[in-house]
Amino acid sequence: MSLNLSKESSLKYYANTVYAGKHDNLFVISNLGQLKHITGFIKKKSIKNCFLVVVYTDVNLAVPQAIHDNYEVSIFNSVLFLKLPNNPNSLQLKNIKKMESDYKELICKINPNNLYLNSFQYHYSILASIAKKSGSKVILIEEGLGTYRLGLDEHDLNSGKLDFSLVKRLSKDTVSKTEIFKRTYKKYKLIKDFTIQSKRLAKKIYLSPEMQSKLVGFYPNSSFDSFSKPFIDFDESYTSFPELTDQKFNVKKNNYYLSFEEPTKDESDHALSIIRKYDIKSKDYLYLSQKFSINRVEYLAIVKGCLLKLLEGNDSTVFIKLHPKQEHELVLAGFIEMEKETGGRIKVIQESRFLIEEVVKVSKVQGVIGITSSALVYSPLLSPGCKSYSIADTLVSNLINHTRNTKGIDMIEAHTKILKQFENIYFI
Repeated sequence: MSLNLSKESSLKYYANTVYAGKHDNLFVISNLGQLKHITGFIKKKSIKNCFLVVVYTDVNLAVPQAIHDNYEVSIFNSVLFLKLPNNPNSLQLKNIKKMESDYKELICKINPNNLYLNSFQYHYSILASIAKKSGSKVILIEEGLGTYRLGLDEHDLNSGKLDFSLVKRLSKDTVSKTEIFKRTYKKYKLIKDFTIQSKRLAKKIYLSPEMQSKLVGFYPNSSFDSFSKPFIDFDESYTSFPELTDQKFNVKKNNYYLSFEEPTKDESDHALSIIRKYDIKSKDYLYLSQKFSINRVEYLAIVKGCLLKLLEGNDSTVFIKLHPKQEHELVLAGFIEMEKETGGRIKVIQESRFLIEEVVKVSKVQGVIGITSSALVYSPLLSPGCKSYSIADTLVSNLINHTRNTKGIDMIEAHTKILKQFENIYFI
């Protein structure tokens, strides 16, 4: 059934119908992964009287449609799709004020006892602050390793000078495109084009983070403060690493919760079929390939060296788990070539869309190898005898330092910072 977002479930439309009155538990999500997390959580904790709010933007309507098609009617009393301004995480006064207004009305109408969130920054911080002030308990549910990035990747939203260098930078794709910017012509067409591009430049300057941060300073508002600072004052949390959560957030009560402990029947059956098809044993290893913007030939050579070293002096097999978003054909061909060269000591799993954590749990492999995959963190929790190995440092140090690898290296290093907070990973 298609979700008609042209008549989105606006707050005002439902103000006196669908959600008027007290609701015990409000869950706010924005993607399918979060839907899966909270669905498992609600079932595990037997939570009743649940209200689901799905926030979305016009940029990607496929996501709310997918959530609409996949949520379980039996566990949610009501579901509301709330449209946010495009780029809701960017510093824009108009957008922030709009989201604050909508979130205030949301909390006022639903009046939840508990607000459950997977996120804690930007517009979610505004929502959490409003709920907290209204008397609701605000509860954090872990969403992968993103929960533990706090303190590692924040940037100052008020950074950047508002000076001529900003104008020069923003003019590159506006007025500087017209010849009149370089030379003065009196032809109408050029003057008209220059006028149009000048308006674009003025708009870009006004909407730039530098200008917006200055305007925030001129018009102080609690929602601006909330937007610019992560929300950390949770009443309760459910995470896989409560001690680390306690270091990062100001949480009154930390609870241990591992979402991968109870997979769906389909996930369990699929994992078991993979294990049986490839005869994966407890003595074996799994390598989790990831896609980064780096030279693929270099990537394959470095990975091959690491895997061969790991296989020295034993009769184990390393099974390659390809990236779910279709591995590049050069990388796939490279792994298949490794399989031939090693006589099957390195073996490619042709399927990619299955829950790797469940394969680790059931097969009890002795090790999982990867770059910065979240499975490196969770595998030892699911299978205590499994060791996690990251080749991130080896990969970065051996990549040739040229422009082609810069973006990928930066991303790997950023993800590695998060990974190095956990003591259950060996860096090789």
